[in-house]
Amino acid sequence: MKKFQVLSMKAELLLKAFKNILYSRLLEKKMTAMQRHGQIGTYAGCAGQEALYTGLGLAMKPEDCYVPYYRDQPALMLRGYQPIDFMR
Repeated sequence: MKKFQVLSMKAELLLKAFKNILYSRLLEKKMTAMQRHGQIGTYAGCAGQEALYTGLGLAMKPEDCYVPYYRDQPALMLRGYQPIDFMR
């Protein structure tokens, strides 16, 4: 049977990741509702991909170059973007 390596993470980092995933989901719900009511234009959500982009954002160093795609809100929030930045 194949053995798997267990990676350890500090509780502080896990909490930061969890908060970012949760915040991303809340932003997703709000932005989708705003789009359906005509308050914003096209919005490509990231539902189901929050953990992937949170991991990407946490793994990057501040000096790393990042060219965002249209579903990268969780990674961008870890780099300092605010919800209003996605509404412009």
